[in-house]
Amino acid sequence: MDTKTTTNEALALVTMMVLALVDHPGEIKIHADAPTPEQITTIHVKSSPLDTGKLVGKQGRTARSMRTILSGHSMRTKHRFLLNIVETERPQDAPGRASDHRTAQAPPRTQQSPGASLRGYSASD
Repeated sequence: MDTKTTTNEALALVTMMVLALVDHPGEIKIHADAPTPEQITTIHVKSSPLDTGKLVGKQGRTARSMRTILSGHSMRTKHRFLLNIVETERPQDAPGRASDHRTAQAPPRTQQSPGASLRGYSASD
């Protein structure tokens, strides 16, 4: 099997996995770099900022699973593939942004003696 055919098969495999996971399939961009002299091809996946978390998964488990499946294809074709999920920043007005609830200034805290909150009063009482 030649490198171009192998790469096209790997791209099809990654595309199928990615499209099954994301909510915005129209914003997916997948491309492969030219193989290195060591016969390693890197596949880059760029998605909507809202979908990047779905591709990575909790503690990277989804990304690791996709890499495991891709490594099975690598073993069959005797050509190594790397999967790179390109993280993009969310727009400032994107819903679900983790820092949305922290944008307002918090009221100043009063200084308390250690354990005061456990006793139900503060140092100013």
